[in-house]
Amino acid sequence: MDEQTKRHASYAMQPVPNHLRWLTLLVSLFCVSQALYSAWDQGWGFDEGIHVEWSRRLLRTGQDERESIANFDSKTPAVVPNVMMMNAVQGAGIRAEPRRRFAARLFTVACLAALLYASFRLARTVFGERAAYLATTAAALDPNLSANGSIVAVDVAYALAVVLTASAALALVREPSLRRGVVLGLALGLSFTAKFSAMLLLPALALAPFVVAARPRREHWLRDLLAGTAIAAAVAAALICAAYLFIGVGTRLAELPFASRPFATLARLFPGVRLPLPASFLTGIDHSIVRDKGIWPVYINGVFHPGGVWYYFPYHWILKTPVLVLVAEIVGFIALVRGGLLLRNGPAQFVAVILLVHLAFFSFLFNTQIGYRFVLTCVPLGYLLAAGGLAELAPRRATSIAAAVILAVALLENVQYWGNPLAFTNAAVWPKRSVWRLMAGANVDYGQDRERIGRWLVKAGMRNSQLDPLHLLPGHNTINLNLLVGLGDWARFRWLREHIPNAGHIGYTHLWWVIDEETYDRYMDEQRARTPSVAATVLCGDPSTLTRYPPRKRLPFTLEEPPGQVRSFLACVSVRKQTDLALQSDEGGALRFGYYQDGPSGPTCLREEIHEGQVAWHRLAAGLHAFCLEEVPNARKFLPYRFRGTWSVRANGWDFALREP
Repeated sequence: MDEQTKRHASYAMQPVPNHLRWLTLLVSLFCVSQALYSAWDQGWGFDEGIHVEWSRRLLRTGQDERESIANFDSKTPAVVPNVMMMNAVQGAGIRAEPRRRFAARLFTVACLAALLYASFRLARTVFGERAAYLATTAAALDPNLSANGSIVAVDVAYALAVVLTASAALALVREPSLRRGVVLGLALGLSFTAKFSAMLLLPALALAPFVVAARPRREHWLRDLLAGTAIAAAVAAALICAAYLFIGVGTRLAELPFASRPFATLARLFPGVRLPLPASFLTGIDHSIVRDKGIWPVYINGVFHPGGVWYYFPYHWILKTPVLVLVAEIVGFIALVRGGLLLRNGPAQFVAVILLVHLAFFSFLFNTQIGYRFVLTCVPLGYLLAAGGLAELAPRRATSIAAAVILAVALLENVQYWGNPLAFTNAAVWPKRSVWRLMAGANVDYGQDRERIGRWLVKAGMRNSQLDPLHLLPGHNTINLNLLVGLGDWARFRWLREHIPNAGHIGYTHLWWVIDEETYDRYMDEQRARTPSVAATVLCGDPSTLTRYPPRKRLPFTLEEPPGQVRSFLACVSVRKQTDLALQSDEGGALRFGYYQDGPSGPTCLREEIHEGQVAWHRLAAGLHAFCLEEVPNARKFLPYRFRGTWSVRANGWDFALREP
């Protein structure tokens, strides 16, 4: 045994002091408590309802199709337990939406707690008990785990399944047996049930026998390993089939609606083959491949990258990890490699392979870079490897002081985001009101604050703030971070981004401004000024046929349609002096409203979609103007369409008529 190995055995294998045990337990309880409180207080996130609906349909009707709603393509039955818990609460007579939502999220919180424990067990297997406590403490201090553990999603469940798969694979390679093969099959099946990314585990598992430093191989080791592997594959397939309720198991490949090139080619070459897997499992992988080839709003450092960037996930790892925990993790990685421990430790190499395969795939081959959560499974694995390096360092008084400082600062960073860990950025990101310049989307705002922003505004004394206006308005404006950066409409708030810095933020996900009249006039002149067009003359005809209204006259405007029917309209407006015209939505469905302008092939209309409570202003120069209106059908087609709003002008008289083109 060389000196480095002896030193590691001396430091890393020493008995763990009781204070470290209690510290790990308390920090883990803090992490789970953070997730529990967030699960109770947060509103529904963007994708949670889609997860719930797909699994609810699977349970109730056995439907497993993925075409009716776009986001059904990547959904899996891993959230069936969430739906079952929500149904149980509803069956007990509890109808309140917050309580049903909290019940649905409890299973994810349980997965988070299990992930911390499973990470401890794996770290202890790979590096020993001291490293296990260090790795678990670091993971519990990372808000990304508690954040994703507080919503109905599959990322924490997948991270748990990956850790369990790694532990089971190590056990099978060391001492092969049918029982250990069954355990590996259950863990691997759970991984595939959670996310299709589990395909990335297969190359790592294939390498396990070659990188794991097993005990001296006993007689029949290879035979037992092959038998254990075979039973693992069978059990994993059986678990996947059970999760999909055995629907479409063994369907001929030619009968499945494949869209991706790999699966379409497979079906063409082997049309009669029947794989022992559910049809929806195969089409889910197929749809995910196609979906990933699309154009995605990959936003990083104030710039959109439709094709993604290789540094997306490392960038967010640096900014979304508590700053001193990040430093300690980097020190641990350096110690792990520099001390040679990684080269001597086969199980550590196996874990490193799993981490690097995931990170390489999502960094270089994955286009859907719309959230750090896609590599969430790398978070506990990274802490495990870093803890191995840290455990090798000699304990000193300075080390203990540094550990206390790291713990205190990390807890302060976590507390700052109590109840909203999804929005977390570390202390290096400052000021917090400018986070939008660095990142957006699910990395900050997953929609968790949509239902509580109203009470936050009241609490902050901003009751009269104009929340998410269609465009900039005079007075107090509060705008969602994702809307500001332009995830849905890049041009909508471009002028605001480029000209007026926000004054502050509320909950990290909403930004606010106070716009004076001078700034508003400048905005209207530069962005919403309309000049008379030939299109208006062609569409509206003689302005004298319009009805004359006095200055500041407000016209009520109501539209009603039977279910499944929508109409479009032409609004003609003539003014003799510059006038600001507005259409306000007071109640009801959405309406597309826009301004006709001259185009090379005739009149074209630039539309905006007005929702309840919003108002669209246009600054009209003297002359005739034409506007288009188009009713937006209800998502639930059995409901009638109704819109109630108001036409108005700021000053001066105006001529107006509404017609069906």
